[in-house]
Amino acid sequence: MSTIVLARILTPEDFGIVAIAMLVMWFSEAISKSGAEAYVIQKADLTTEDVNSAWTLDILLKSLSFIILLAAAPITAWLKDDSSLILVVIVTGTVIIFDSLNNPGMLILKREQNYGRIVKFSVFAKVFAISISIPIAIIFKNHWALISGLLASSIFMFIASFYISSFRPKLSLQNVGEQWQFSKWIIPRSSLGYFRNHVDSLIVGSSFSTGQLGAYNNMKYFASIPSLQFISPILAPLHAEYGKVQNLKTELRFQSDITIKIIAVLVAPIASVAFIGAESIISIVLGSQWLQFSYLFAYFGLLVVPFAIMNQSIKLLMVDRRTKNIFFYELLASAATFIVLLVFSNWSLLAFVVARCATELVLCIGLYIYAYGAVLGSSGLKNIILTLLNVGGSIVVLGFLADLYLGEIGPVTRIFGLLFFGSLNVVLSAFCFYFFLMTDREKKLFIKTVKQMRK
Repeated sequence: MSTIVLARILTPEDFGIVAIAMLVMWFSEAISKSGAEAYVIQKADLTTEDVNSAWTLDILLKSLSFIILLAAAPITAWLKDDSSLILVVIVTGTVIIFDSLNNPGMLILKREQNYGRIVKFSVFAKVFAISISIPIAIIFKNHWALISGLLASSIFMFIASFYISSFRPKLSLQNVGEQWQFSKWIIPRSSLGYFRNHVDSLIVGSSFSTGQLGAYNNMKYFASIPSLQFISPILAPLHAEYGKVQNLKTELRFQSDITIKIIAVLVAPIASVAFIGAESIISIVLGSQWLQFSYLFAYFGLLVVPFAIMNQSIKLLMVDRRTKNIFFYELLASAATFIVLLVFSNWSLLAFVVARCATELVLCIGLYIYAYGAVLGSSGLKNIILTLLNVGGSIVVLGFLADLYLGEIGPVTRIFGLLFFGSLNVVLSAFCFYFFLMTDREKKLFIKTVKQMRK
C-alpha cells in the first residue's frame, strides 16, 4: 500500500535509484538463503536444537552477505557514476541484519499452520511503514522515503517476532551439520534463483534509463502482489501437508493433484484481469505518470501462472529431498534466462518483457513435468494442459466481454466490470473442476480449502 501511495508522489527515477540499491542487496543476500524455513517445516521430528541451529546458521550467512554488500557499495557507485549510491546501498542493506535476527519461533508457527498472528503483525508492519514513509515523501519528495519505509517494516517485524512467538532462541551449532546436509544444495540454488529472478532488472539497469528501471521494477512488484499476498498463503497449508505424506506416494500424488487444480482455478482470473485491465489499473492505482509503462504490468501479471506452477514443482522436489536436482534446474534456468534476456537487451522494453515472461513459462512447464515424473512416477502433462487451457480461455473470454460491454467507459467502471467477470470466471472454473475433474476425496479437500480461504 505504501508503495502505491509513494508512486503518486515520487518519480520513476526515484524508484530506479532504490531499485539499484535493492539489486545489490538481493545479490549479496543470495548466499544467505540457508533454507531454514523449509528445513523446519519439512522435518519429521523437530527439536529445539534444530530450530536454534537453523537460526544460528541463518545469522552467520546473512552477516557474511552484509559484509559483501559493504564491499559492493562503492563499486556500484563507481559503475553508475553516482557517489550518493554508497550511502543508499549501505542503509538499504541493513535490512539483512534485522531479518536475520527475527524470532525463529515464527517458523514453528508456520509448521503448525498457525498463521493468524503472523499475518496480523505483517499488516501492522505495513501500516507502520506507511506512517513513516509517506510523511517523508511529502516533505522531501525523494528516494529516502522508500528506504525509510523498508527499514521501518523490517525493524517492526524484528521486534514483533518476539511477541508473536513465545519461543526464545539461543545461538547453537549442535545440529548445524544435519541442516547443512539439507541446505548445502539450497544455498547455491537460492543464489542461482536470485540471479535468475533479478537478472532482468540488472540488464534493464545497464541497458535502459534509470526511469525505465524504476518503472520496470515497480510494475514487476505490483504484478507480483497477487502471487505473494494471495496465492502463496493459500498454497502454504496445502504444501505443509506434503511433509506428512512424503513416504506415501499415492497420498502425495493426491495432495499434488488437488493443489494444481486449485492453482488452475485461482490464477486464471488474476492473470486475465491483469492482462486485459492493465491500463485502467495503472491509471487508477499509480496515476498518469506511470501510464506509459502499463504494458509492463500486463505481461508481468501473467507471471502468476509460472510462479504458482514453479512453487508447486519445487515443493514436490523438496519433500522428496531432491535439493540437488533443484540446484541443477536453477543452474540451467539461470543460464537460459540470462542468454535470452541478453539477446533482447538491445530490443525495445516491450520485446524484453515478453521474452522474460515466455522464458519463465517454458521453464516452469519443463520443471513441473520433470518433478511430477521424478517424485510421483507419472506424467504431469495433463495437469499442465488443463491449467494453461483454463488461463488461456479466461483471457480470451474476458477480453471478448471487455470489448463487448466495457469499451467506452471510464477506468473505474471498467475495473469493476473486469472484477465482476473475473469473479464469475472463478465460480464457473470451480464448478467445472469440481463436478467434472475432481474425485470425491478431492472435492472434500477442495471444500476444506475454500473454508480456509474464507477465514
